Amino acid sequence: MNNPYADILDLPRPVSSVHPPMPLKNRAAQFAPFAALVGFHEAIERTAQEWTAEHENVNEIPDAAGKSKESRRRDCGGMQD
Repeated sequence: MNNPYADILDLPRPVSSVHPPMPLKNRAAQFAPFAALVGFHEAIERTAQEWTAEHENVNEIPDAAGKSKESRRRDCGGMQD
C-alpha cells in the first residue's frame, strides 16, 4: 500500500523567515487547561473543609449505606469493625 504522504514525510520542518519562533513558555500557555468553571475548584475545597469540620470524629463519617461507624456497632450488638 502506498502512503499518500510518502513524498513529504522525510522533509525538514519548515522554518519561517519572517516570524521568529515562539518561546516555549508561550507555546505551553496555549495548551494550558482552560478554566471554564471559574471558582469551581474553590467551591469544592470549601465544601470539603466544611464537611470535614462537621465530621471530625471518624466514627461519624457515614459509609455507602449512610450509617456511621457508631450506628453500625449498635446495629451489630456492639461488635467491632
